[in-house]
Amino acid sequence: MATYLESPYSDEVLSSVICRYIERMKVQSRAKFLRKLFGYNPVFGPLNIPKLAVFAEEVDDVWGWTPEEIANKLTSFPYYAAFLYPNEEEALLQSCVHERGGRSFIKITSTGNELRFCRECFREDRLEGREQYWRRAHQLPGVIYCTRHRVLLRVIDYRRAPKFSWATQSEYNGCDIGMPVTQSAKQREHCLTVAEVSEWLLKGGTRLETKDLFPLWLKIAEESGFGRTKNFRPNFEKAVDEFFGSDYVNLFSLLSNRGSQNTGFKTLAYGGRTPLVRILALGVFFAGCAQKLHRTTWPACPGLLAEGKDCESYEQVFNRLTQTAPCTCGFCVTGALSSAKSSNA
Repeated sequence: MATYLESPYSDEVLSSVICRYIERMKVQSRAKFLRKLFGYNPVFGPLNIPKLAVFAEEVDDVWGWTPEEIANKLTSFPYYAAFLYPNEEEALLQSCVHERGGRSFIKITSTGNELRFCRECFREDRLEGREQYWRRAHQLPGVIYCTRHRVLLRVIDYRRAPKFSWATQSEYNGCDIGMPVTQSAKQREHCLTVAEVSEWLLKGGTRLETKDLFPLWLKIAEESGFGRTKNFRPNFEKAVDEFFGSDYVNLFSLLSNRGSQNTGFKTLAYGGRTPLVRILALGVFFAGCAQKLHRTTWPACPGLLAEGKDCESYEQVFNRLTQTAPCTCGFCVTGALSSAKSSNA
């Protein structure tokens, strides 16, 4: 028998759709209901992706979406796919579709046990007659601001909140705390850029050329005066702290092995199994350094790219626009090198 879940809201995460149904229908046995949806009882998590092949078949009469469509529309899969090569992306997608909990997916998506939400978004939900729901963009690694309202998100540790697994939105009332960061206005803007870039990747904006990031970062670091001397590491750590604020840097462990005597830049940037948030945040940091050097890298501002003609590639649009109006918005995080210069340089 099919399950008649209502259509998801804009940018809603899959777990939110299910929790809203549980609350509205007053589901008595959540474990039994989840086994019906997925073929087993998955562990709750805003970024977890249960066995989507079974789920897609269960809701096919209502949604008519393939498992792949569900992964792209209701999960964080597109964001993580932006960091992968095409063959790795396909392997990850198949894990989401066929494996319990998308085991391969979980290996790269460890983001703690947090749910994040924006009070202003929830207020708009109520005013506009919607049920309150979790947004995908708010759950991404390193995101602490709502890009729509430009305010800090609230945080819920869902392990310690209600007694239920897969607790509903209303059951978390009063369980939230403020984001534990203090920032200057400039640091706030830099963290908003991380959130905006993350949201852009979630919408399929581009693929990060991760193999090219290290050479680009090293070039910018040397031109910014960090150099390869024994003072590189403390100078670099100080610059990153000043850029984002030490609270944010420590919250997401953006600097590996902080305080180590190892001055190797590659170890500093890529220490161990590199969290994707570190790659993205350091990309934004070096984009800021590049702006001071009057360099712009592709892809640039999505707002500028949107002005291009349909027949042009993104890179063609960028090359045309930067001749007279270089972008300095901080979106140069993909590692694609460019010699475009500011017209004022």
